[in-house]
Amino acid sequence: MKKISLGFAAALLLVSCATIGTNFDEARLTELQPGKTTVTDARKILGEPYQTVNVSNGHTVLTWQYIMSTGVGTTSNKLASVQFGPDRRMVGIQHLINIPMSEADAERLRVQAQTRSP
Repeated sequence: MKKISLGFAAALLLVSCATIGTNFDEARLTELQPGKTTVTDARKILGEPYQTVNVSNGHTVLTWQYIMSTGVGTTSNKLASVQFGPDRRMVGIQHLINIPMSEADAERLRVQAQTRSP
């Protein structure tokens, strides 16, 4: 009986997994458009974000993150942080982890550095 219980526990451990966040379709990030996409639009496209941070300058950063860990030590992680201005329109993507994207799309969606006037 003891061997059966240990074997069952080991098998259960191997098939169990843990997740953080809600899975999102990273391919849909390319549907976002800086200056046009609103916070509401982004939520419709990607689902509810894992985290929302209101920044002191009136901007908001929404982060979609999904981490999955299996019982055998395999972990996958993907993250996208998108910045929105005070008008609730997308400024650009701030940060990506483990999300493949063409250079053209990455450049189009990236937060552009603000230049200061002299």
